[in-house]
Amino acid sequence: MNPAITAIFAGVFLFLWRRWRHRSQLLILSAAFTMAALGFVFYDISPVQDELVNRIVSNASFLTAITLIAVAALVRAEVAVPKPWFATVLGLSALAFTWFQFVVDSVDARVVIMGLSFAALAMTVALLLQRQKPKSTADRMIIAAAWLGVITSLTRPILALVGVISPGDGASVQQSSYWLTIQAFSPIVTGTLALLFLAALSLDTLDAMSNAANSDYLSGLLNRRGFEGAVGKALENAAGKPALILVDIDDFKRINDTYGHKVGDQVIAGVARALSTHGGADFAARIGGEEFALFYADSDVAQLQQNTNAIRSALIRMGIPGIPREHIMTASFGIHCRRGDQGLSEMLSEADRALYRAKDLGKDRAELSTPHLRTVEGGTRSAG
Repeated sequence: MNPAITAIFAGVFLFLWRRWRHRSQLLILSAAFTMAALGFVFYDISPVQDELVNRIVSNASFLTAITLIAVAALVRAEVAVPKPWFATVLGLSALAFTWFQFVVDSVDARVVIMGLSFAALAMTVALLLQRQKPKSTADRMIIAAAWLGVITSLTRPILALVGVISPGDGASVQQSSYWLTIQAFSPIVTGTLALLFLAALSLDTLDAMSNAANSDYLSGLLNRRGFEGAVGKALENAAGKPALILVDIDDFKRINDTYGHKVGDQVIAGVARALSTHGGADFAARIGGEEFALFYADSDVAQLQQNTNAIRSALIRMGIPGIPREHIMTASFGIHCRRGDQGLSEMLSEADRALYRAKDLGKDRAELSTPHLRTVEGGTRSAG
């Protein structure tokens, strides 16, 4: 039964990978369940006459399967796989297993070695994923499963050592109480792992759809809907001094009319990169044709001034294919620091008035919202 179940899951993950080839964890999971099926074949069915060969192949297959599952969990979360550490765990496990197989024959020792190896791999996954921020629901599910894997991997060797279940109380290991418990729980564990990753795939797909609905395809930033949702939640839990900067590309209509809409699209994408790199915002969005918004959960005027200066400098240096080098790219900025318990709509209105004042005063500058009427940065260059 165990080989059939794991082989079916191997096929399912292979089928899913052929549908979503960019999700490489699915191919890794297919390989993992294939190795697990091979391990069960050699332990349950014993296709080779030599029991020693069956034992070595099955244990090596199980250890490889668990390693691949650990790798798949990390690849899914885009966490770097600690290859040297994994290689060390596998190498030490192989050496210890060989020692207690050929030098000092001890079934109990081999059981402990395999349990410690599985626990080390599971703990590595749990610790690495816990360091990632932010965490999705799928991430938390896999972290919980990894810690559960640590517990179960250590529990069975302990129970074997204290004699609750023993690999030596039958005519062979396959007939012992220890192996009978493995046979009983393996389908549950195998099914749970497979369903866990299938659930993670479903949640990841839903997250991707949600991100697509909340993102602007041209700039790669949030769209207005995504920005309003993210900032709304941030304002509800605000503990610092929230602030907002509105950014409008100067003379964008003239750029479109003169150089074409394809060049205009490149300008939008270039400005978005400058905002992401130099804006230092918690959330950045394109909320209109050539208008962007930057939200800060905790900032002050001095820091916002530094951010606008950094963005202005980046725009001046920015080159866009199709636009002559002598054309200097500039933008105008409206800055607003939250007053009282203002909501996003009020903050946007205040920042928008400051932005229009910057436009009226000559563009290529930043203006603070009222009651701060002074100019933060005067324009030194202007496209006209």
